[in-house]
Amino acid sequence: MNVLDKNWLVELPHDTELKKYQLLSATQKLMSLVKEGNLHIAMVEVEHQLNNLYKLKNNKNQIDDNTKKIKGINVDTMSLDYEYAENYKDIEALYDLCDYAIDEFEAVFRLIRVKWRTFMKKIKLTEVPVRLPTKTKGIIFIKDSNDNIITYSYNKPATFIGDWQDMILLKLETKINNEKQMIKYIQSKRKEEDSNRFWRCDHTLSENVDGTIIPIVKFMIYQKLMLY
Repeated sequence: MNVLDKNWLVELPHDTELKKYQLLSATQKLMSLVKEGNLHIAMVEVEHQLNNLYKLKNNKNQIDDNTKKIKGINVDTMSLDYEYAENYKDIEALYDLCDYAIDEFEAVFRLIRVKWRTFMKKIKLTEVPVRLPTKTKGIIFIKDSNDNIITYSYNKPATFIGDWQDMILLKLETKINNEKQMIKYIQSKRKEEDSNRFWRCDHTLSENVDGTIIPIVKFMIYQKLMLY
């Protein structure tokens, strides 16, 4: 999703109050996503908006150089004097607004990170029945809001150069209603294919499974795979 157009900050009209209103609307949408349990979607969107703003801010020196020209030499300080283009004040206002937007999005991001860490403490990942660090595949069992067990599979990344979000969890069409059925499923899979690790995910969260729980579990699994 895009709570703001990529060029929202530089699009006409250059009205500071209008831009701040657009920014307020965007941050409110992000906060609504967090409250609805779509923590990961909100986090990805904030990171996207901040990356765009950081790029714009990092180009400031180049834009400053393009909007000024040498007017002469100050003989008292032996330095160059410059004069700026007529729209320089508009450019300065744009960068002031850019800094303001960065502060607003960073505040939302900090809140998301606090919630993320809080939710992580309520999730416990246990490898069952034993640790199998040499296996290259894995299956994860996660309870949903109805106490049904949802099953996901993954392939261990060949390298860990990329981002944890690049790892794919594939939902399996497997019906498991209780722990007894889960144990039978593990036994069956081990006989069928001895290349999987099995992870049990216990949690006390009522948040959206796809929007919050699955992304956090994926992050936690990725961290464990990096270690062993």
